[in-house]
Amino acid sequence: MRINFKEINNHDVLLLTDVPCELETSIWNWIDSLGDDFSADFFFFKNSVPYAFTRPGWESLVAWMCRDLMGALVQPEFRKRMRESLVA
Repeated sequence: MRINFKEINNHDVLLLTDVPCELETSIWNWIDSLGDDFSADFFFFKNSVPYAFTRPGWESLVAWMCRDLMGALVQPEFRKRMRESLVA
């Protein structure tokens, strides 16, 4: 899978419509949890709604997902839960 950034107003952005569909729910939950402090740095807006990730915004989301995944990997029941989810 390739992430396709576009240029808008001399900034590399990733349109929210271009993010992998498997991540949509996680992305919107992440956006909702950020609050207004990070909005200007992480997103371009259209009609007051996030329209695209800035490159720093996308990188922050990926870093958050990696930290959470690494945290899950060290949990005692991780292997068991992972195998169960593959069977289901």
